[in-house]
Formats: sequence, structure tokens, C-alpha cells
Amino acid sequence: MSVLLGRQLIRSGGRESEGLRIDLAAGTNVLSPSWKSWIINTQACAPVGVPRMRPSRWKRWLERYALVIAAAGLLGLLASALHWSLTTWR
Repeated sequence: MSVLLGRQLIRSGGRESEGLRIDLAAGTNVLSPSWKSWIINTQACAPVGVPRMRPSRWKRWLERYALVIAAAGLLGLLASALHWSLTTWR
């Protein structure tokens, strides 16, 4: 969903801030077009009146430690490349 929103922002060419615009003089608020479509797309399949379910414990853990998992994967890749380069040069 963030990729979709980013593409829309790039296509619109706008570099100004996006989101909720509040006019304090008139007391009105308006969502920018990119965020309106994001809200519609994220809630498209949800039944009416049912709150969104929280992600599972496993998914929250993966999201919390995603950078650590990615760094461990890169270190493993580098260690493997080092090991194979040392064993083939002997």
C-alpha cells in the first residue's frame, strides 16, 4: 500500500505535504486526494461496522525486528562468501 501511495505522490508531482488540510478560519478539513484513495483502498474489503483486526503476534514481532533480521541475513551472506572465497583459494 505504501508503494501505491508513493507512486501516486510521484505522479502528481507535488512536493508539498500531503494529508489532512485544516482551514482554521473556516473550520473545515479536507483530505488530500492521495490519502483519500489510500483510505478507500485499505478499507475496501472490510465489512461495515467491524473494526480492523490487529496483526498477529508473529507479524508484529517480524515487523519490529525486520532490520535486525535483514542485517543478520546480510552478515550470513557475507560470511558465506568469505568462507567460500577462502576455501577455493587454498
